[in-house]
Amino acid sequence: MSELIRYESQDGCEHCLHVFAGDDPSAPVVLLFPAMGTESPFYFDLAPAFAEQGLQFACTDLRGHGPMHAPASWSHDFGYHEMLSQDWPAALKALRQRLPDAPVFLMGHSLGGQLSACFASLLTPKQVEPEGDLPAIRGLILVASGNVYYKGYGHPFRVLWGTALLKWISRLMGHMPGKWLGFAGREARGVIRDWQYTAKTGRYRIRQGKKFTNLDGKLSQMQTPIMAITFDGDKYAPHRAMQNLLDKTHLADKRHWKTSARDLKVKKLSHFSWVKQGEVLTPKLAEWISVTLNRESRVRRIQP
Repeated sequence: MSELIRYESQDGCEHCLHVFAGDDPSAPVVLLFPAMGTESPFYFDLAPAFAEQGLQFACTDLRGHGPMHAPASWSHDFGYHEMLSQDWPAALKALRQRLPDAPVFLMGHSLGGQLSACFASLLTPKQVEPEGDLPAIRGLILVASGNVYYKGYGHPFRVLWGTALLKWISRLMGHMPGKWLGFAGREARGVIRDWQYTAKTGRYRIRQGKKFTNLDGKLSQMQTPIMAITFDGDKYAPHRAMQNLLDKTHLADKRHWKTSARDLKVKKLSHFSWVKQGEVLTPKLAEWISVTLNRESRVRRIQP
């Protein structure tokens, strides 16, 4: 069973953090941010798989989703700026208050992975100590994610035109009616605007009013270790899309695990079904987390 922790972003947006704590509160904890249009209970099946590996697990919702969030509308709009400047820090602060001694690893699925990488790039290039109320981010786990640049897909112009169409629909209706369209959920037009910008240009930026902050330069300086996982046949996050994201992180120690249902001896492994296959994925993640922490410990010992 999860422990439910209510917390707020600085702008008053209310959230729920689901924490699956273990017997050892100092064991590493994986904090997951979902895919576009996917709510946090979808990922609860991962908790026992992580527990089997001696890891703790937590997850929360993206803004606009979950039981405490106002849905996107004409009067309630937001984009990457609000999510990265408000929501990611608030979730990490709430997690640190609950598990102050646990090394924290950020895990992101699809959009949650892209934004987790962008958030990590906004911290100091190599954050190994807490920054104020924020815990140190020991590593990033990106699953079925990647840069949505249209040239990274098998049907590039379908992605280019499709994302542009979704942007215009969201501008016309005040939000993107994802459930009606059969893609994602009810999404804020600001999120779709920022997402479509990356699909068109391959670059990341956050927009605050008329001010833009480009993130590609920050990603190039980020040194947070990365474990990336992609699956054969995933049309939403092909291997090449993930590689396009990893190529932006020039200084990070990164691993890209390209796998398939056949490799892992399971019936199905897709953009969403991997969540039900946690028992075959978490052993490799646990091994990577252990190696990452051991390497960090060795570096600390040799530094003056």
